[in-house]
Amino acid sequence: MALWHWRNTGRLADTDGKFLHSHGGHILLAEDGYYYLYGEYGEFSMTRQVGRKVSCYRSRNLMHWENCGVVLSVDTPRAAYHLTKHTNPTLQRNPGPAQEARWAGWNDRVQVGATIQRPKVLYNPKTKRYVMWMHWEDGKGFYYAHAAVASAKRPEGPFTYHGSFRPAGEMARDCTLFQDDDGTAYFIAAGRDNADLYIHRLTEDYMAVDECVKCLFPDQFREAPTLFKRNGVYFMLSSECMGAEPNQGMYSFSRELTGRWSAQRPLGSPTTYDTQPAFVFSIDTPQGAQYFYVGDRWNPSEFYRDARYMVLPLYFPDDTSIDMRWCDGFTFDPANGTLQEEVRETGLSRIKSRVVESKGGYLYPAGDKVGCRKLDYREEALLWRLEPANEGRYYIRHEKSGLRLTYGLDGKSCFLAAADTGYNQQFNIEALFDGACRILTQDGLALTVDQELPQAEMALGLAPRREIYDPAWGCDPQAFNITTVYPND
Repeated sequence: MALWHWRNTGRLADTDGKFLHSHGGHILLAEDGYYYLYGEYGEFSMTRQVGRKVSCYRSRNLMHWENCGVVLSVDTPRAAYHLTKHTNPTLQRNPGPAQEARWAGWNDRVQVGATIQRPKVLYNPKTKRYVMWMHWEDGKGFYYAHAAVASAKRPEGPFTYHGSFRPAGEMARDCTLFQDDDGTAYFIAAGRDNADLYIHRLTEDYMAVDECVKCLFPDQFREAPTLFKRNGVYFMLSSECMGAEPNQGMYSFSRELTGRWSAQRPLGSPTTYDTQPAFVFSIDTPQGAQYFYVGDRWNPSEFYRDARYMVLPLYFPDDTSIDMRWCDGFTFDPANGTLQEEVRETGLSRIKSRVVESKGGYLYPAGDKVGCRKLDYREEALLWRLEPANEGRYYIRHEKSGLRLTYGLDGKSCFLAAADTGYNQQFNIEALFDGACRILTQDGLALTVDQELPQAEMALGLAPRREIYDPAWGCDPQAFNITTVYPND
């Protein structure tokens, strides 16, 4: 492999110039010398899911990706394989009136036959087949929580679909695969309505579950699991169950896969650099293996349509610690193991209200006030600068308009105004738990989201500072996250 040049800005295109769609994916280095990238391909809106498939791309240098086409879809051939007594053999499922009645009122998604998420592929050296595991749903909701299996003779397919089921009777949503040094394979999936992570040991042919061997992080509601091994130590990466909203990724380690795992530790920034874990892979060098984190940067306003891929080098201060930091791009030379990072600081921030945690309430100008809006990485109206003021305080300036956040002398109102040296444009930032903060006036009042207004009209005001903050609740109208903006294009 020659020099690898990677940029974490812009959208990745294939060799035909089309945007690469392979989300929640996985890279496999096959025996033919190609890196194969498998992932979700589809278009998405909040009311309709269309054409959810599994795509495949391949590359020899990790820069130029050839589109191998769709390797799994509702038209994929099916072949019976004994997985469990309750295996559903069909990929496309028509739920019928009873199931439609079960979902009545839950959402208005149009039935499209199947939803496939987080497809992962391993090569089985004994059977000489490529085996894919994934999360399967019926295309309308997330009631079934099935694992699904497919296999192929060649890494680029065609794959044959073998059915879906609940492994060891447990739910299986966000998932991953892992192949240990001795060739034993494991399927890891979020179960019990996402409350726990289960590790399932697979049969020797990787086609079925042999045994559920471990329940990880009970009641901690983790998703996007990613498992890898380095120097005899297992690492599990995961995110909060926040869907497309960026959040603090965490990692845990163990020296025995089925033994005791460490407490979880933060991975990267409070938003994991605006990514969710997809997978970790390594490249061998004369100085040892270099590990790389690959994360999906979903855009909550567009989801698949504007999703990007971020690749960040991983560093290990010791055998049980991970250091991951932002870089705009890098050049990696596997011949000697050298890696040169490129970093550009934007100096920008987004300010998120914790009162609309599940919806993403980011501050933006709303007329002469300041309101809350859903996250969109392309939206300049969500960008702010925190500029030093007097005695450790800050000016909060809106980047696009140049206006500063200002509070009224009535002790209740908050708005944007032209920059001046007035004390009512200076704020104290008080740290809370869980990466949150309060934004306080010099008089000790706190910026507060008015919860009496509809969410689309929520505006900032002032109120006396609250003494109680419960980070598990996460909905304090005076709690905010101020997050660094990382380049997106």
